[in-house]
Amino acid sequence: MIKTDLDHCHCVSGALAGKRSVDEQVSLSMEILKDRLERVKRLDRRFAKISFSPMAESLATRPAICAVG
Repeated sequence: MIKTDLDHCHCVSGALAGKRSVDEQVSLSMEILKDRLERVKRLDRRFAKISFSPMAESLATRPAICAVG
């Protein structure tokens, strides 16, 4: 589980740093991390004000580029 969490974090941070393109994997990783953050917020109200950076939020709303065919 920890390795998977790190994979999602590395995937998103790589896209934020411009080291990888924003693709389907980045979008999926961002959705997973958003879901996990929401679960943490529900655990205790002390976590209610935790949020992603503005750059990460803009990445989350950006459409993914994927091949069709």
